[in-house]
Amino acid sequence: RFGLKTGYSLATQYGITPAGNTYTVDSDNRNGFTGGVFLYIPITESVGIQQEWLYAMKGSRQDVTINGPVSVNTVSEYNLNYFEMPMVLKYRFVKIKNFGIYGSTGIALSLLLNGDYDITSTINMGGPPIVVPESGNMKGLDTFDYSFVYGAGTDFKLLNRDFFFDIRM
Repeated sequence: RFGLKTGYSLATQYGITPAGNTYTVDSDNRNGFTGGVFLYIPITESVGIQQEWLYAMKGSRQDVTINGPVSVNTVSEYNLNYFEMPMVLKYRFVKIKNFGIYGSTGIALSLLLNGDYDITSTINMGGPPIVVPESGNMKGLDTFDYSFVYGAGTDFKLLNRDFFFDIRM
């Protein structure tokens, strides 16, 4: 089977927990779009391989505040766009008429298409705050990325067409 795939991408990064509470880190996600095409090759009625070719928006936002006599707050936003090629093994473990539930696992190879960042630092020394903005292109990142993916989903027929919905990490 060959088809279109589209979805919602929720990407984030997490930092370490600061020692001594001298600073705080709040992480947030980048809400984005993922879409492309896929090829599903059934091996048996319950097992198959799915190859995908996707455009995926990733990134994160961080808000770091250093507390002390001089207070510094830095808000960073990273926007990365990838061409992603996941290959997953799908196993349907429930099938009731035209409805199935499956699990999936595999790898995803990714190529960085472009990326940019926006960083705003605010320094407060007791007087008027000093605001230092910076933005630019993230040319120094590795072009190639890989990851392990896993998830679960459901497939069903609607209006005599095959559909599926899955959640993947």
